[in-house]
Amino acid sequence: MKLTFKYFNDALTRFKKSFIISFLLIIFSTALLTFLPYATRMFINFNSGSFNLLYFCLGILIFFALYMIINLITVVWNRTLDDFGGKYIANLSERMMTAVSKSSFADLDNIGANNIKHIMYYDNLEIFRVVGYYVPTLINCLVTILAALILSIFFDYKITLFIFLASLLGFIISFFSRRVISTAGKKENIQLKAVNNNVDSFVEAVQLIQTNNLQQHYIANTSASIGEFIKTAKSADSKIYFFTYLAAGYYSVFGIALSAILALPFAGESIVNLVFFTMLANIIISQSQKAETIIFQAIKAQISLLNTEKLLRLKPRQGNEPLDEIKDISFENVCFKYNKDYVLKDFSLNLQSGNFYVLEGVNGSGKSTILKLLMGLYPSESGDIKINGEMINEYAQNAINQQILYCGQDEIFPDGNIKNYMSLISGKEVSDEQYEKLINLVNLADIRDIQGGGENLSGGQRKKLLIIKLLLRYEDSSVLILDEIQAGLDRETSKMFNEFLKNADFSHKTVIFIEHTNKTDFSFAKKIILDNNYEKN
Repeated sequence: MKLTFKYFNDALTRFKKSFIISFLLIIFSTALLTFLPYATRMFINFNSGSFNLLYFCLGILIFFALYMIINLITVVWNRTLDDFGGKYIANLSERMMTAVSKSSFADLDNIGANNIKHIMYYDNLEIFRVVGYYVPTLINCLVTILAALILSIFFDYKITLFIFLASLLGFIISFFSRRVISTAGKKENIQLKAVNNNVDSFVEAVQLIQTNNLQQHYIANTSASIGEFIKTAKSADSKIYFFTYLAAGYYSVFGIALSAILALPFAGESIVNLVFFTMLANIIISQSQKAETIIFQAIKAQISLLNTEKLLRLKPRQGNEPLDEIKDISFENVCFKYNKDYVLKDFSLNLQSGNFYVLEGVNGSGKSTILKLLMGLYPSESGDIKINGEMINEYAQNAINQQILYCGQDEIFPDGNIKNYMSLISGKEVSDEQYEKLINLVNLADIRDIQGGGENLSGGQRKKLLIIKLLLRYEDSSVLILDEIQAGLDRETSKMFNEFLKNADFSHKTVIFIEHTNKTDFSFAKKIILDNNYEKN
């Protein structure tokens, strides 16, 4: 539970005002809820003397009004909790996204893309429940129980002690029972999955079974798994039913015992006391049951908190040094591997500003890896990658992104209209005139919106968007990486692109072409051929 209160305290620190409103509503609601038994006591005493129908009806209406007020406060309270929890998970999402955006791909690969998605959605929603419901509700329960005990002890400390100890024992029994029931259910589910796996194996192996007389083997495996499931189910169901009724039976016995005690002479043998203490006991018991449920749910949520910690603790891959221009890039004896096999080993390369380079090589030769290392996405296992003589990880990530422009054929495009894409990718507001000019230049007037990350675009349309990106940003970048963006273009757009390459001023830029097909004429560029991880010029 330490992490639970850590995150709640973090939310409280960041959004104190929202929680203070919620806490004031807790105090108000608790005051009204604990006032009801006392008001009932006064109401019975008043009517036991001389009965007046008008006063009686008026009293009933007042009680109804009080319950409606409590109900309304509860609704408002839950809305404030939604606001409090919502603000926090929005802030938490921002911090997780920032951490992921600044982390190295090596660290992200260790967590896994699917796990990151799960953490940022499902685990984040679980934290919303922890911060916005579990902990505030637990506080509400404890405040209500405390207020009810204080009111009770004012009238009879012996009965109060009995109610307190009985509710505490009920809490322990319920909590222990819930853990046993949960464990039994998990064991039952494990065996049920084993049955399902055997059935899946049988269906997938039907051809093998029919051609090799293996049906008895699969029947025996399935029968054995069903037998284990039934055995586990019997044990689990016995525990589930026993402990479910144990808790329910305990509270029934507690109600009988309390009624019997209140009927004894030392308790006053009073109807007023019977109603008063029964109402208080019901409040205390219901709140303790709710608290027990909340604590159990909060314990289950610990895994979500631990997962979220993984993302928040990701270390930034880049430093804080500014970078105005890239004049020199060097790979010095760089080694890199994704799993066990090296993609690059003792790889060296030097790239100078003012030159065109074409990177060629078969699949798996390391072209994509070199680009990822150059952009700082992955750290090298050994060796140095330097920009202007300084280690690449010394520079700020924003500076690297500004100076290195990558236009890749597998790029994801943000959803929205094309004009918004231009403004977003360039970091500048694109005018209507500039938009129309670029659209006409690359002959892309037939499409206005991007959907599904660019899935609605053809290969040629995607390449045209990449050319637009290049035209918008190349003047502010000192390294241009063009990953086969010319292939698949129509003749007119390809001609325009070649004219651009011929006439644009690249004297202070490093231009790197990535070639996969060897069909494009790069006679004007220096070739870097990757073969068995060795550079050949």
